[in-house]
Parts: sequence; structure tokens; C-alpha cells
Amino acid sequence: MDIGQLSPLGFIIVVLGLVSAFVTIIAFVFHIETLKGKFAVLTVIFVGCFIFVRIFSSGNPPTPTSTPSVSGVTQTAINARVTPTATPSPTPTQITITKNLVIPCLQNCAIALKLTTIVIDTTTQTSTWNFTLTNTSDSLHDNFVTLELEDSKGQKHQGAGLAKTDTWVMSSGQTIQTNATFDVVHGTNDLLNISISYNTWYTDTHQTETISF
Repeated sequence: MDIGQLSPLGFIIVVLGLVSAFVTIIAFVFHIETLKGKFAVLTVIFVGCFIFVRIFSSGNPPTPTSTPSVSGVTQTAINARVTPTATPSPTPTQITITKNLVIPCLQNCAIALKLTTIVIDTTTQTSTWNFTLTNTSDSLHDNFVTLELEDSKGQKHQGAGLAKTDTWVMSSGQTIQTNATFDVVHGTNDLLNISISYNTWYTDTHQTETISF
């Protein structure tokens, strides 16, 4: 029993009980009849009071406060801490489609024409069509007369850029490169219509090609 944990009343009862017990022992040892009965009764009373105080003053033991378990952390939270976030790959702003398509000439053929690549620019929402022209005749000067793309809905998109604005003076067998820009970035079964004028009076009519890109 820890004396320091006693209430003041309990401490007093203990002291008085010890005194009474001591006097009772002295009375029995020295045969002091007048003290035996009185202090024996007092000792019993003090012991009873002490037991009563201990029982009713101790109260219920404090309920321990539960500490959240580490296992209470959800698996999702753990994964969020340890799983690195995947960084999405940036979408390329330019996509190159290789064609290398020879576009046959149907009439007055002096220029061999090939569509080499289509470069799609997703930022500007345009596509650049690259062509090579080869002079299969004598020296001449030439330029595009018709350069248009007709989509599956029947809408016609006119080509712009060097292919549409330039005129070339070409020696026999010479090959040049040029390009046209269209305001479309995707097409399925679009029609490419092209004709080329040379030496002012003549026009190369090329086959209409069906293009998907």
C-alpha cells in the first residue's frame, strides 16, 4: 500500500488505527485491564473505517485512451504516398505522314508530280503538303493553277503558300520542291485536285487522288 496515495481522511484513520493497535498491544503485554477492551474496540473501528474509505474513495480506474493503430491508415493513402505520379507524355505539335505518292498526269504532260509528305501542325490546326516537281520536257516556266482539297462533306479547301504563289523557271530534267498549306489536320478519302500551267498556254491536268491523313 502506498501511503502517498491516501486521502487526508484515510491518512488520519491509518494513524489513529496504528496508535490504537499499539496501545492495545501494550495493554495485553502489561495486563492493563482498563485499556484492553477500549483500545481493542477502537482498533477494530479504525480498521473498518480504513477499509470503507479505501473502497469508496478509490473510484473506478481511468479508462485508457485508445491510440489509433497504424493499421487504420487506408491502403489508398499508403499508395498515394509511395506511388509516383506518372507524368503524361506531351502531345507532339507536329506529326509527319510520309506519302511518296506519284500523281499521274492525264493531259499535256510536261511536269512529273509527287506528294512526298504531309506535316500536321496541331498548334495552328493546319497541314503542310510537300511536293516535288520534275520537268520532263524542254525548258519552261510553270505554276500551279488548281490546288485544292475537297473533304468528305464536299467542302473545298484552297491551298496556300509557295506552291500557290510561286512561278518556276525549270530546265529540262530539273526537280524542285515546294509546299502548300491547308486549313485541315485530318481527312478520310479527301480529294486532291491539281493542275499546273506551263509556258502560259499549256496546262498539265493531273489525276484526282483520294487522300486519307
